[in-house]
Amino acid sequence: MRASAKLTRCLWELSKSGKIKLAEIYRQMAFDTQTDKEFSIQGTKWRHYVSSERILNPILHKDVLNEIIEPNYIERLRPERRFDQTLYYSIKQ
Repeated sequence: MRASAKLTRCLWELSKSGKIKLAEIYRQMAFDTQTDKEFSIQGTKWRHYVSSERILNPILHKDVLNEIIEPNYIERLRPERRFDQTLYYSIKQ
């Protein structure tokens, strides 16, 4: 429901002003302290998506991350976020 409400607000802002101020929308629509997760799925169902061939054997090897991410930008990532954590620790190893 939170994701749907935020998407609706984004579309409304876009139709009204032609701009989406995402940070402002997320700040205003924090819905108490629940700001980090908008979706969850059971582990048994999730396993289907995270065990695909594409996930287990990615097209790009982790060595190319240094070519994709500019120098010093890895330090700006937030390792507490899952995607950032994956990049951060892949490069730091």
